Amino acid sequence: MTNSYEPRRPGAGDPEVFGYRHPGLRFQEVIRIEESGLLYRGRHIPWTEIRAMRAYPNFFGDTARASLRIPSAALTLYVLDGSVLTIRGDQLTKPGEGRHPLSLRTGLPKPYMELVQRLREHGIADWQGPKEELILVGTCQVMGVVGFLAGHALGPWLGNYIPLDRIAWAVVTAVVAAALGLLIAPVLGRLFRKPFLVRN
Repeated sequence: MTNSYEPRRPGAGDPEVFGYRHPGLRFQEVIRIEESGLLYRGRHIPWTEIRAMRAYPNFFGDTARASLRIPSAALTLYVLDGSVLTIRGDQLTKPGEGRHPLSLRTGLPKPYMELVQRLREHGIADWQGPKEELILVGTCQVMGVVGFLAGHALGPWLGNYIPLDRIAWAVVTAVVAAALGLLIAPVLGRLFRKPFLVRN
C-alpha cells in the first residue's frame, strides 16, 4: 500500500514551518505543522499519535540541562509508538528569517513560543509520565551503588590479578557500573513510558 501523504511546500515566512539556521548555511526545516499532524524531519505524525509534550518552563528538565551546560530551551514530544522527539528551542527560527533574539522575560526566541502555542491549540497536553533525566540519574546512582558493593566484596579476589585494595576496586567498579547506567537508562525510560502512552 502506497503512502498518499504529500506534504505541502513551505514558502518564506510560512508560520507553520520551523527549523534551524546556522551561520553561513541554508535554512534546515525541522518541524512543520499541518492540519493532519506534524512533519518532523520528513516523518509524518498524525495528531492522534502525539501523546504529550514537555516545554519550558519545566523544572527537572531545565535544571538537568543547566547543570550540563546544555541550552534549556528544549521541546520534547512523546509519540504513541514510544519514540521521543527533541527540538532545540534556542536556535528555532522560520524560513526567510534569521535567528531571533532571546526574550528578556523567558530567555526563549519568539518562534519557540509560537510553536508551543500551536501545539497547545491542537490539544497537545503536558507530559505527566516519568522524566528522562530523573530516570537517567536514578539508574546511574543505583548502578553505581551496586558496583561499589560488588567491588568492595570482590576486592580481595580481584586484588590477586591487579594490585588494588578493596576500596580502590569498589570505586573502579562503581564508576564502570554508573557508566553502564547511561546505556541502560534509555531502555528503562522506554519501558516506564509505556503505561503513559496508552490512548485514553
